[in-house]
Amino acid sequence: MRFVAIAALCAAAVAGAACAPRGARDARAAAPPTPPLAALAGASGWLNGPAPPESLAGRPVLLVAWSDADPRSLRLLREAADWQRAYGRAGLRVIGVHVPEFAFAADTAAPARALRRLGITLPVALDAGSRVASQLGVGDDLPDWVLVDAHGRRTLTAEGDAAARVHAALLSSLGLAPGGAAPVAPAAGGSARRVYCGTGRVPGGPLADAVPGRPLVFTSQFRYEEEGRAYTPYPIGRWTPTADGVVSARGGAADFVAMRYDGGRVDAVLGATAPARVWVMCDAGWVPAAERGDDLRVDSRGATYVSVDEPRPYALMRGGGGHVLRLSPDQPGITYYAFLFGDE
Repeated sequence: MRFVAIAALCAAAVAGAACAPRGARDARAAAPPTPPLAALAGASGWLNGPAPPESLAGRPVLLVAWSDADPRSLRLLREAADWQRAYGRAGLRVIGVHVPEFAFAADTAAPARALRRLGITLPVALDAGSRVASQLGVGDDLPDWVLVDAHGRRTLTAEGDAAARVHAALLSSLGLAPGGAAPVAPAAGGSARRVYCGTGRVPGGPLADAVPGRPLVFTSQFRYEEEGRAYTPYPIGRWTPTADGVVSARGGAADFVAMRYDGGRVDAVLGATAPARVWVMCDAGWVPAAERGDDLRVDSRGATYVSVDEPRPYALMRGGGGHVLRLSPDQPGITYYAFLFGDE
C-alpha cells in the first residue's frame, strides 16, 4: 500500500539522510476521530504560513492534501486557490497539506518549487512525518479533500477529481447559491493511473524481482520483450533499481525504459543529479508534433526530449492513441520515479 508512515525516516532526512517514499495504505477506513483542524498541529513545517488556529475559528475551512509529483493534484490545487480568491471575503479559508510520495519531496524545496511554478500563495502544511495525513484519513487517490464547517466539524470528505462536488459543498457551507460567482468551472480529466518504477511498488516486469541498490544489466533478444504488458516499465541496458525508482547507470541510446500504454495523456516523474536530457521515442520514431506534451522539446534533427533540471512530473504526451514510449537518458544519475496516465 502507498501511504506507509515515514516519520522516523523523514526525521533522519531533516538531519541529512534520505526519506523513504510513502507507501499505499487504506488510511481512510482506519482514520481516528481526530478533529480535522487539530491534525494540522502535526505539520513538520509550513509554506506561505503558518495558519494560526485562531485564524481558522468560526469559518469554513477546506483542507486539500496534494502531491508535487501528481499533475492532477497540482491542477486542482490551483483550482482551490481560485476558490480562496473568490470566496475569501465570504469567510472561506483554504489550507494545503503537502503529501510527499518520494524521497526528494520530503525536502521543503520540492513543494516550494511547485507552488512557485503555479503562482500559489495558499498556506501549506508540510507532512514529512505523515502525521497530518494519517489523522485526516488521506487515501490513495490524490488530491484528498476535507471540508470543515464553522464549528470545526468535518462535513465532506472526497478523493481525486471531485472538484464539482467539493465546490457545491463549499458554496452551501458559505450560504451561497449553487452556480453563483464561481471563478472557474471545475475542470475534468487529468492523470488517473500511476505506474511506479521503484522496487516494491512496480506492478510487474523485470523490476519486480530486481535487487535494489546495485547496478544491473537488463537485456532482451526480441522487441516484444521490451514492450511486454501494458502499463509496466521494461528497462533495457544498465540501471540501478531503488525503492524510489530506477536510476540510469550510464547514458546512451542503448539504455532506455520502455512503456506500452493504451492512449491519452502521459507524464513522467523524473529527476537527475545534474541537468540532463531524456530522449523520448514514440513507437519506431520521435514523438509526432500533434501529440507532444508541454515539456517535450525538439532539437535540430527533429529528435524529441525533455530537459530534466529538477525532480517533478514532465508532460510527455498530450493525447492520442496507444503507443510504446522509450525514454533514454543522456547520462548516468537520472531517476525514473513513475509514469502517470490520464484521459486528457
